[in-house]
Formats: sequence, C-alpha cells, structure tokens
Amino acid sequence: MDTEELYRENEALQESNEAMYAEIKKFNFGAFGLGWIWGLFNGAYKQVCIPCFVLFAFYFFPFLRLLCNPLVFFIMHIYFGIKGSEWAWEERDWKDIHQFKAVQKKWAIAGIITIFVVPILWLAFVIPMVYKALSPRGGASGFKSGGDAIAFVITESDSLRNQPNGSAIAKELVNVMNESYTRRNKKSKCELYNKNTIKLSKYDSAAGKYVPIVLYTISKKGSCDLEQKNCYIISYDVKNGRAIFAEKLYYNDKGLTVVPKEENDKLKEAQNKQ
Repeated sequence: MDTEELYRENEALQESNEAMYAEIKKFNFGAFGLGWIWGLFNGAYKQVCIPCFVLFAFYFFPFLRLLCNPLVFFIMHIYFGIKGSEWAWEERDWKDIHQFKAVQKKWAIAGIITIFVVPILWLAFVIPMVYKALSPRGGASGFKSGGDAIAFVITESDSLRNQPNGSAIAKELVNVMNESYTRRNKKSKCELYNKNTIKLSKYDSAAGKYVPIVLYTISKKGSCDLEQKNCYIISYDVKNGRAIFAEKLYYNDKGLTVVPKEENDKLKEAQNKQ
C-alpha cells in the first residue's frame, strides 16, 4: 500500500470517526421521553434505571419527598437526553454506526410520541379531574347541604338531567342513589316516598330496621333556570317519625344552586306554627 492510499484510508477513517462521534453526541429523544424504559433496552441500567427507581423510592420518605417533583424528573430526563446516545453506544455492541442510528431513530419516534401524548392525556383527563376535585363541589364535604348534593347528582347524570319532571327524576334517582351512595354506605338505602319525593334511610341496629333520616322532594318544569325558579329541591329532616323542613333550593342545568333566605325563613316559620 503506497503512501497516498494509506493517507486516503486514514482520512476516510477519520471522517467515519467524526461522523460517529457527531452521532453519539446528538440529543437522544428516546432517552428523554421514555427514561428508564429506554435505559432497560439500551444497556444503560446504571445511568438511567437506577436513578429513576431511587428517586421514586424517595417518595416513601417524608423528608425526601420534596425531591419527587415534576421539575426534578424533567431536569433528570433532559440529562438522559443529552447523555443517552453516548451511554447506549458504550454499553451495547453495535454492528456499525448505521445500525445504531436506525435503532435510536425508532426510540426517538417513540420518545417524541410520548412527549406529546402524555401532556395531551393530562390536559384531557387529569387536569379536569383535579379541577373537579378542588372545586367547591368536588367532594361530599364541599356540598353546602344534602339538597345541594342531590342537585349536583341530577345535573351531572344524563339519565337524570334529561328527565321531563320531578316525578321522573325521583324514580330514576332512586336507582342512581342505590348504585352509588348506598353501595358506599352499606347500611343505607334509598326508595320512593311518593311520586316526586325520595326517602333516604339508615339501618338502626337497636331498632333492627331501616329508619328514614331525610326526604328530598324534587320539582322540574322545563329547562332549569335560576331566574325562572322552575326547578327546585325541598329537604326535610326526619326526626321521631316527623318530617321537619330543612331548606328549599333552586338549581339550573349546570348544577348551580341558590338558597333564598327569605323564602326559607317563611317556610320554617310556617313549619313551626303547625
């Protein structure tokens, strides 16, 4: 081999090495987007998998839990992306740089899909759930009264919201309540008291029977509107077998409720005079 051929071979080898190093210095979207999953299949166990699992384990220790926040994970994944190609090249046996590029390209596609799909899922599902949980009507403790909770159930359920009148709502509400509320509260049951009133009862161990605790009378005329006051719920507490007026509230199709103080005071006064 003459000097010129040797020079050309060395030059080609140098160009190949430069191309290889340029490739392994590229940002690895597979490592960034898929983290420990990418590390598991690319030989980077120590560099990627162990830090992920250790950081996750920190969550179970109160004094270390602050480290388990999205910002820390994001910074860590950026580091994975910066160093990922270098780790994969060093930790696995590759036929050549072309095989390496082809494999990492597939991982990059999967990583980019994950980067975009996960935020979309958060926007579509998680954020609305969190918003609902944090909203004043998000949980049982957030309801101002039992009537407020009933209005929420009615307006959240298509089968209830679309019923034409209070009687139809009450009939269907009994089924909904027995499938949800009474299933969580084993010693409770819901049943029709009359055509547009439901009765919620609780099991009394001493009496050996179900004892009514509250009545809800439901009225609906057309599309519910707070200004028209055409949909309302009247609550009665049941004490010693006697129904005692608790409150009257109006609601609309969005579940917003209004308790008219003056009207409720008059109804309570009328109750006391009986």
